Amino acid sequence: MAAYGDADPSLNEPVRQGIPLTGAEVRFAVEHELALTVEDVIDRRTRWGLVDADRADLHEAVVRLAPELIAQSRHEG
Repeated sequence: MAAYGDADPSLNEPVRQGIPLTGAEVRFAVEHELALTVEDVIDRRTRWGLVDADRADLHEAVVRLAPELIAQSRHEG
């Protein structure tokens, strides 16, 4: 994951204050763990999907960091 932060230092930052998930972790989930949807990143690659209060913020952050997942999420409904 360090390589993502080296290439783009903003990916080392948490996606939101209070949630220590970084953009680098999101990109790693997509490119190396083969996450297919936004929900896959939130629910299966991290444990943050278990906190309903954080879910909307996480969804927005994952969409921003991995826009290629948006269309897939819409079709999986």
